[in-house]
Amino acid sequence: MIWRNAINFYDQATVEEAKKNPVIIHFTRNFYMLSRPWIKKCDHPFTDRYLEFKKLTPWTELEEDNRTNWQKIKYKLWHLFPQKFLVVMANIAYNNIRPKLYWRNE
Repeated sequence: MIWRNAINFYDQATVEEAKKNPVIIHFTRNFYMLSRPWIKKCDHPFTDRYLEFKKLTPWTELEEDNRTNWQKIKYKLWHLFPQKFLVVMANIAYNNIRPKLYWRNE
């Protein structure tokens, strides 16, 4: 919500319930976590649930972490800062800096 300046369509209780009991989980890339549960050492909060269901499939092996050393270093550097600070910084970059860069390139 902070990152994208999203309009809050739901009350806080509904949002919290959805976070605790999601119906669909889209494991998308995130600048603050390793959010691909099929990769070893993933830190997504629903990794264990994903792995429970994965055991029911023929594809039980996990992939190795194939990030480059530079990507691993960036990940560790990000984690030197509190997540709240990074979300605010992402908000500024996404909503203020990025649009100006695109506009200038048109």
